[in-house]
Amino acid sequence: MLNKINWELFEKQKTFVIFLFLILYSVGFLLKNISGSLKKEDLLLNVNTAEREQLLSVPYIGEKNVEDILRIRNDRRIEDIEELRNIRFYSRFKYFLKAE
Repeated sequence: MLNKINWELFEKQKTFVIFLFLILYSVGFLLKNISGSLKKEDLLLNVNTAEREQLLSVPYIGEKNVEDILRIRNDRRIEDIEELRNIRFYSRFKYFLKAE
């Protein structure tokens, strides 16, 4: 009884393993190609050109933070994100912004 092979189950398992391998290979290929062309800076929001709604979509930035950023930006161009260090939660949201 133990020596009997369920060929139907074996074929399904073989197909599943091949399918899984192809998916994992494809994902690896895509990640390799995307990571080569996409840089961290491309994902950051430019604090000098961002609109109010875009700033509100950044984690840890609330209405008050947006008001403070816009006030600073209206006074002068922000050259470095460090200029926002006095705004609440700066240490958390600074990773999502850039100044260009």
